[in-house]
Amino acid sequence: MKIIEEILSKKNREIRKPYGYDTPAAVKDFQKNIDIIISEWNNYVQQTSTTGKPIDELSQAQKHLNEDKKWKAFFVFVYGEFTPEAEKYFPQTVKLVEKWKNDLTLLFFSNLEPGKHIPAHKGNNHGVIRSQLGIDIQQPETTGLRVEDKIVQLKNKDLFIFDDTFEHEAWNKGSAVRTVLIIDSCKKFPHFYNTINKYLLGKVKNTTYVQSTLAKLKE
Repeated sequence: MKIIEEILSKKNREIRKPYGYDTPAAVKDFQKNIDIIISEWNNYVQQTSTTGKPIDELSQAQKHLNEDKKWKAFFVFVYGEFTPEAEKYFPQTVKLVEKWKNDLTLLFFSNLEPGKHIPAHKGNNHGVIRSQLGIDIQQPETTGLRVEDKIVQLKNKDLFIFDDTFEHEAWNKGSAVRTVLIIDSCKKFPHFYNTINKYLLGKVKNTTYVQSTLAKLKE
């Protein structure tokens, strides 16, 4: 296992960059169907009067980033599994995920309440690329995402793709919730390395970190 990880890590160092990636085919499909996704999100908020749960209550690894409880999330898909309420509120989004599930590891709605600042941090999964799609950003000029030296102020339906293992942070200085759809898709390597990457990503599901999140989502 260690040798396989080192082989992939070496190749990853050759192609790794904070942003500037081509749009994955799966993400293009989600972007094409963004109006449907936005409609399902709006219906969810109207029916439940919520934007999800504080993310640290679902993933303990985020606790230091969400001490004020102003970062909330609704998870749709986590390492091959749909969350209990996903199909009820997001049937068309679930169909899209089903279509591309072999290329995706994670899909969730991320919500920053007014005054929220996610401090600068780095992810630890080098096998995926992260995409953000604007879902409900009423005041784009007051919100933002920084990845290394680049600041992005997404608007509704805008897309930004980056490697979250580089330093990044996000903020909402406005008076309305900022909602984006986060999609983690398998990083594209040459064929041999793709095989290794998908094998290693499959192992991630069995880690305590992922299993504890799945358990909390089913509570």
